[in-house]
Amino acid sequence: TMAEGSDVRFGEVVCLWAPDDAGYVVGDDGITERMFLDAEEYQSCPVHMLQSCCFIIVQKFQYSAAKAFAKRLRSEEFSALKLTAHNWRSVLDHTEYLYKELASDERKMADERETNEMELRRKSGYSVVYGSVVQLKHRQSGRFVTQSKNRAEHDPLGMDVTLVQDGGEGSWWRVMPAEKVRTEGEKVQQGDKIYFASVKFKNSFLYVSSRSPVVVNHRSEEELAEAGLGAPEPDKHMYMRLHDSVRAR
Repeated sequence: TMAEGSDVRFGEVVCLWAPDDAGYVVGDDGITERMFLDAEEYQSCPVHMLQSCCFIIVQKFQYSAAKAFAKRLRSEEFSALKLTAHNWRSVLDHTEYLYKELASDERKMADERETNEMELRRKSGYSVVYGSVVQLKHRQSGRFVTQSKNRAEHDPLGMDVTLVQDGGEGSWWRVMPAEKVRTEGEKVQQGDKIYFASVKFKNSFLYVSSRSPVVVNHRSEEELAEAGLGAPEPDKHMYMRLHDSVRAR
């Protein structure tokens, strides 16, 4: 287990502690995409033994090939075919133009995944600094903490956060200091208070609401400017602590 105050590094396993709610952010058992907060069971157990509340910090993955593949599947021109990532080979004739294009996209996706994995291995052990864009990979399921486009059930201002296989641009989180003693470019220390700011969705931060992780969407920068309030700031209850991390094995 790492000591309080030591550097947080890519490839390490961390737990997310929500101080105001006094609990760990927990991923479900891998069968569902749910995330929630457990304020009792996980306090009394050794954290490093609990896979469900452990997340590996990895670098920002690239998803341009995956986006191109998904966009082609959703093309209005072929909407009547109701193509999915799982059925397109059986629906289309292999001599068709679209089949060949999707096959090419799929190969590019495989190359992109391989590049991401190579970069993951290369970055492992490097210190995480404030301002870095990271992804949080659930250790038990291998899925990524990702903001969805669905409104949170228990929070009208929030969007759901779920665990998604392979992740996507909604899995990109910028690490920001929650205390003025830290600034961008400084190394993140074990036990620091931090914010995770969504990269894809402006003015959105990871936090816990009604015992479920959600992303809150603040008012737009234009609305804030009109009100004379300046740039949006995370609410104080949105910070988390990187707590009791262990090295990835």
